[in-house]
Amino acid sequence: MSHILTSAKELSALSAYTVLSEEKLTDISALGVLLQHKKSGARIAVISTNDENKVFSIGFRTPPTDSTGVPHILEHSVLCGSRKYPLKEPFVELCKGSLNTFLNAMTFADKTIYPVASCNDKDFANLMDVYLDAVLYPNIYEHKEIFLQEGWRMELSDPSEPLVYNGVVYSEMKGAFSSPDAVLDTTTMSALFPDTTYGQCSGGNPKVIPELTYEQFLDFHRRFYHPVNSYIYLYGDMDVCERLTYLDEEYLSHFDRISVDSTIALQKGFSEAKHVKNSYSVNTKEEAEQACIYAFHAFMEPKISEEKAVAIAILNKVLLNMPGAPLNVALTKAGIGAEVSGTFMGEMQQPVIQIVAKNAPEGKAKEFERIVTETLSACKKEGLNRNSLLAAINHMEFSWRESDTGRDPKGLSYLYNIFSDWLYDDTRVFDFLRWTKIFGFLREKLSTSYFEELLGEVYLSNSNAVWTELVPQVGLLEQTEAELSKKLADYKESLSEEEKRSLVENTKALKEYQMRPDLPEDIAKIPRLKRSDLRREVAPIFNEEKKLEGITVYHQNIPTNQIAYIRCCFSTEGLSEEELSYASLLTNVFKYMDTTKHSYLELNNEIEIHTGGIAFRIGNVPSYADTNDFLGMFSGNGKALYTKTNELFSGFSEVLFDTCFTDTDRLKEILKETKSGLEQGYLDFAQNAVLFRIGSYLSKSSLYSELTSGIAFYEFVAELLEHYEEQKESIVEKLSKVQKRLLTKENFFLSITADDAGYAAATEAAKPFLSRLLAGEKGSGARLMPVKKNEGFKTPGQMQYVGIGGDFKKAGHAYHGAFEVLRTAMSYDYLWNQVRVLGGAYGGAFLARTDGEMYFLSWRDPHLSRTMKVYKDSVAYIANFDADEDTMTKYIIGTLSTTDIPRTPRMEGERGLFFALSKASFDELSEQRRQILDATAEDIRALAPVVRDTLEQGYCCTVGSAKKVEEDKECFDLVRDLIRA
Repeated sequence: MSHILTSAKELSALSAYTVLSEEKLTDISALGVLLQHKKSGARIAVISTNDENKVFSIGFRTPPTDSTGVPHILEHSVLCGSRKYPLKEPFVELCKGSLNTFLNAMTFADKTIYPVASCNDKDFANLMDVYLDAVLYPNIYEHKEIFLQEGWRMELSDPSEPLVYNGVVYSEMKGAFSSPDAVLDTTTMSALFPDTTYGQCSGGNPKVIPELTYEQFLDFHRRFYHPVNSYIYLYGDMDVCERLTYLDEEYLSHFDRISVDSTIALQKGFSEAKHVKNSYSVNTKEEAEQACIYAFHAFMEPKISEEKAVAIAILNKVLLNMPGAPLNVALTKAGIGAEVSGTFMGEMQQPVIQIVAKNAPEGKAKEFERIVTETLSACKKEGLNRNSLLAAINHMEFSWRESDTGRDPKGLSYLYNIFSDWLYDDTRVFDFLRWTKIFGFLREKLSTSYFEELLGEVYLSNSNAVWTELVPQVGLLEQTEAELSKKLADYKESLSEEEKRSLVENTKALKEYQMRPDLPEDIAKIPRLKRSDLRREVAPIFNEEKKLEGITVYHQNIPTNQIAYIRCCFSTEGLSEEELSYASLLTNVFKYMDTTKHSYLELNNEIEIHTGGIAFRIGNVPSYADTNDFLGMFSGNGKALYTKTNELFSGFSEVLFDTCFTDTDRLKEILKETKSGLEQGYLDFAQNAVLFRIGSYLSKSSLYSELTSGIAFYEFVAELLEHYEEQKESIVEKLSKVQKRLLTKENFFLSITADDAGYAAATEAAKPFLSRLLAGEKGSGARLMPVKKNEGFKTPGQMQYVGIGGDFKKAGHAYHGAFEVLRTAMSYDYLWNQVRVLGGAYGGAFLARTDGEMYFLSWRDPHLSRTMKVYKDSVAYIANFDADEDTMTKYIIGTLSTTDIPRTPRMEGERGLFFALSKASFDELSEQRRQILDATAEDIRALAPVVRDTLEQGYCCTVGSAKKVEEDKECFDLVRDLIRA
C-alpha cells in the first residue's frame, strides 16, 4: 500500500513537530517537508515519493579541532553496541541478517552521517531502530575496549616483543596515508584553512591519532551527538506519520533542547596566495623520477547559490576533465604532469576548487603556476568554447535526471545533495533538487560572459589560494616507521617490569573481550526477518535474442523512461595475448584522439550535447560452470534518449572507425595518464589487483582479466613508455592492426536495453553503423596458459592487500549455493573477528565462484603471514561451524541482501546480457537460490574439505609495504617492486 504524502497538512496531527516548510519537488516527483521536533530541537527532512527503496539517515555536525580522527573513530565505535542492543557488533549482525540495500556510516570534513536503506518496511523499521539507539545511546561509556579496538591502542603480547600501535581506524588511515593523494590533501587543507576545522584531518592522521585520549573521545560524543545537533532524513514510499510518531515516542521525546555549539568558523581571506612544499614516500630512486605533484587550491565565500555551485562544477569539467579540456591539454603538452585533473568540493561551507598535475618532473612548480595562470587568462579573454559548456551542462543534467546511482539508492544521492546546503542553512534544504531552475539558469548564461567572469572570480582573482609542490622522497615511509619503532622502543625501555606486565595484561584483556561471544539473549535483541519473508523465485531475467541484418541482438525489453542503453560488443577471440593488451589500451585511446572528421574535443562535445555519453571497456564473461570457457569482449557502451539514438550510433561509428592513431605525442600523453591512474589504484584499492593476479595463476578467464586490467596490463603500459621513442611507430601500427582485426562483422553483436519503441528506434539507427563493420580474418587467438607465480609486490604503502586462492573444481569438487551463505558467515564472523577486530585490518572477504575459483582477500591490513594463517585456519572454523535455525536464517537473509537489490534499467540490462553470455540457465540459477534458501549448518560444514583442498593448492599474492613484504618473503616464490619508473 502506498503512503505518499500529497501535502504537509497530512502531518497536522503530529503535535510533537512543527512544519517549517513544504515544497513540491517536481524534478524528482516528490514532496519535500522540513520539520523540527519541538522538545529536542531535532531537524527532520522528509522526501515523500514513489520509491520502494526507502532511506533513513541521522547525521550530526561534527567539526574536529585536531587531526586525532575523533569523528572517524566515533563513527566506527557507536556501531559497537548500544543500550537496547548490547552485543559487541550490532552493525555486523545487521549485515548478516538484514535485507538492507544500503548500510554504512561516513565521516566527512564537518559532518558524520549514518544512512540505511531497505525496500522491506519491517526491515527498514528495524534498521532505523538499531542506528538511532547506536548514535544516541552507545556503549562507548561502559566499554573502553570499543575505543581501543576501533581507534588506537598500544599492543604488547609478550614482554620480549616490540611495542606497537594497532586499531581499526589507525590501520585504515595508515593505509590511506600511503597514498600521495592523502598527503596532498592534508598539506593543502592545513595551509588553506589554518584557522578552521577544514584544516584538520577528520579521518585522522596516523601520527596524531595516538594523542587522542578516551575522555576526549567520550567528550566529543557528549558535545555533538544530541538531537538538537542532528539532521534526520526520511526518503521514499513510507507511512511518514507512523515513522515520525515512532521517532518522537522512542527517541526524540527523551531529550530536552540544549545549546550545542557546532558552528563552523569561517576562514578569513588571504592578502595573497600561499606556496607550500612537502614530501611523500616512494620505494626507489627510479620511482622518484617524474613523480612530483603540483596543485592549486582555492576557497570561496560561504553559502554560494546552487546555480553558482553547479556553474563552477561545469567550469571545472570544461577546463580540466573533458577530453581536450584546455588547461589539461596545456599542462600535459608542457610535460607538467602525466595525469591532470580538477575537482570542485562543493560539500563544504566554503567550497574549494582544485587543480592537480601528477607524475611531473621536479622543479616545475613555477612553470605549473605560469601555465595555469596564462591558460586560464587566455580562456577568460578569448572566451570558453560554447559547445564544451553546452556539452558539460547537458551531460550533468542527463546524469542528474537519469539518477542512475548503481547499487546505491537514489535517495542516498539526494541526501548528499541536500547536505551541501542544509548543514549550513536550514532554509535551503531542498534547493539542490530544483534541477530545471538550475540548468535553465545555466543555459541562459551561455549567451553571456557569465562563465568567463566566474572563471576570473574563482580562479584568477582569488587570493584565497594555495600552490602546492609535493616531491617524492625515497624511503620516507621506512624512515617514518623506523622513527616510530624507536619512539615505541624507547618508551618501552622506560617502563618498569610491572608496567610492561600491565601492558601485556591489557592486550590480553582486550583480546579476551573481543573474542568473548555475545550472550544469546543479546543477539536475539537484534530484530530480523524470517525465511518466510524471502521470495524463493529468482528475479526475472530480461533478455531475448534477435537478429538484425545477420547480426545477433540481445534485447532487454524493460521500461527505461525513454532512454536507450546500447552496447556495441566485439568478441576478442582471435586476438593474441599482446593484442589483448593493445585492445585494452584502445579503451583509453578511443574518444581521446582526433578522428578524420573532428578533433577529440569537438567530437566529445558533439557526443555529450546529444547523448548521455559513450565509454569503452574490455572484459570477459566466464561460463557459469567452467572458468576456462569464457567470452572475451570489447564493448562501447552508450545511452541516449530514443530520439537521439542516431546521434549515439554516429558517435560510436566515428570513434571506432575514424580515430587516427598517428599523433604520437598525444598517444604518449594517454599512456602516461593510464600508467599514473593504475599506480594510484595500487596505493588506494589494491584488492582487485591481487584478485586478478592470483586468478591469472588459475584460469584462462582470469588471466585474460590480468592481461587487460591487472598488473600485467600495467607492466605492458610501463614497457611501452620505457621504450616509447624507438617504438612509437610500431605502437601506432599495432593499434591500427588490432582495430581492424577487432571491429569485424564476424565479431560483432549488439545489446539494447529499452522497451519496444526504443528497440525500434535503436535498430533503425544502428543500420548505418552495421554497414561500416569490417570484413576480416580471425587470428589464431591467445594461448592463455596460466602459470603459478606466487608473487609479493612491494609498494610505498604502509598496509597490505593479502590474498590466497585456488580452484575447487580442479580439486574435484562441485559448486553449491551454500558457498554464498559461507561467504556471509566468513565475511561478518570469522574474517571480521580474526582479520579486522583482532588483526586491525580494514576488511577481509571470502569469495567462491560458480566456475570454481575461490579467494580470500584482505585490505589495508597491517599483517601478511599472520593473515595467510588466518585464511588457512578457516578450515577448522568451517568444519566446526554450528548455527541454530535463527542464526542460519540471519546468514541467508544477509546473503540475499547483496543480490536482491532494486536495479536501475541499465543494471537490469547488464544482468540480462551477462546471464545470456555466461550460458547460465534459469533452472541453474533457481537451483542455486534454492540451495541458499535451504542451507543448513551441515551444508556449511560439508564445505570444509572443499576449502581445505583448495587452499592446499597454495596460490597467493600480496601487494603491500616493501618492509613487510621483505619480512615475509618466504611466503612467495618471487618478490619485486610493483611501481615502475
